[in-house]
Amino acid sequence: MSKSYLTRHPFSSNLLNEALKAVLEKASELKRAGTFIVVDVHGKVIFTYRMEEALPSTYDFAFAKAQTAVNLGATSQSVADLYDKKSKQAIFFGLLTVNLGQNVPFPGGFPIRVGPTDQKVLIGGMAFGSSNLSNGPAYDTNGGHDSSNSKTTPSDILCAQAGLDILEKGLINI
Repeated sequence: MSKSYLTRHPFSSNLLNEALKAVLEKASELKRAGTFIVVDVHGKVIFTYRMEEALPSTYDFAFAKAQTAVNLGATSQSVADLYDKKSKQAIFFGLLTVNLGQNVPFPGGFPIRVGPTDQKVLIGGMAFGSSNLSNGPAYDTNGGHDSSNSKTTPSDILCAQAGLDILEKGLINI
């Protein structure tokens, strides 16, 4: 049975701005500057905001992460997770090359789904791509992890999750 897709996005400007506020608060807490982006189910940008202190490349990182989430219906981090499993590395490299190389293995991209738990429908994707406030690299080599603790969550995931939580709560009734 095929799932239907929305032909028009259901995001109000108020909802998108609430999500942005949550992302900005989390980014400030983590001392990150970046770009927040939301795309529709076809990967077209419907909302974007680049923080004043963010490097221009954070837009490209955020867009690629959101595209990955929509293209694969999975988090951008899940692509990276495949690389850690020797038996799945062929899948990893395949996913990086499909869709004209638009899929990336960087943390911080999430699919947006609505509906009952067992019937969720993909309606878009969202992501946060960042650099540190001292304008360090747009993507640090340890993925935003605290190098003293390998079990910490990358900062781009934490920032994106703050926005996703708001979007999902706001879309619960569509």
